[in-house]
Amino acid sequence: MSAEITLPRLAGTRAVADALVDTADLDGSKEVIVYARAVASAAQSFADEFVRALDRHGVDTVRIVGSSTKLMDYLTSSSSRLGGKVTVSAVKSDDLALH
Repeated sequence: MSAEITLPRLAGTRAVADALVDTADLDGSKEVIVYARAVASAAQSFADEFVRALDRHGVDTVRIVGSSTKLMDYLTSSSSRLGGKVTVSAVKSDDLALH
């Protein structure tokens, strides 16, 4: 089963990234669905810490719904810097119904 995290409108700090992951009900999930439709502004530092925090919690797959191109770029580059231990991919909400 996948855990879910909804990103806030402003995803700009490492502290916000840590708080989102620390308060999520991950319950040992290896996959997280991240809803990013509401994000109006994001920073690379947020993405770096978000991916790092998910890795620390044992998550290896992140599926992003409704992300801007810029946020996806931030998240995929963060994943690359971690050596690809966490796979980040964009999905459409319709695709989630198939799983």
